[in-house]
Amino acid sequence: HPSEVVKKGEGVEVVVLAIDKEHRRISLGLKQVQDDPWPTLAPSALPFGANWHVPREIATDEMARIRDSFVSAAKRAVRIGFEAIELHFAHGYLMHEFFSAVSNRRNDAYGGSLENRMRYLRETVQAVRAVVPREVALGARITASDWLDGGITIDDAVALAKALKADGLDYLCVSSGGL
Repeated sequence: HPSEVVKKGEGVEVVVLAIDKEHRRISLGLKQVQDDPWPTLAPSALPFGANWHVPREIATDEMARIRDSFVSAAKRAVRIGFEAIELHFAHGYLMHEFFSAVSNRRNDAYGGSLENRMRYLRETVQAVRAVVPREVALGARITASDWLDGGITIDDAVALAKALKADGLDYLCVSSGGL
């Protein structure tokens, strides 16, 4: 059964994530069960599931530091000759979490409305585009649907795509799920 613990070890449990009976596949995941797990940041202090640790809601100064890290990485990529840079805004990573209303319950300028939930992604793209020459392709991988009630929809993804194009992206790589 999904969420069933199948093995316990030192500080971790192996958990069944999904079962595909048709193709006889099982997806497993590791769950940290230490009393003091590594620190994690998220748009909102919401655990992944029952009995998971609660991430700390990221502060705006930390958001700026992470955005600046994207910029620093892009500068390094340009300096060593990359011809394309793709920002990863999908698959449950931090930017995906900001975009999805499922994981973003903030009540500041970065949460609530679709426009607000797109804000951090847009600020990051604008900051990166400012240091990436036009001859270097700049893209992003985004999620088109969370496949969850209240999550990202195709219409949300289209709105984000249009906004990111206006912010200077050259292409998108679109996937789904992963939150």
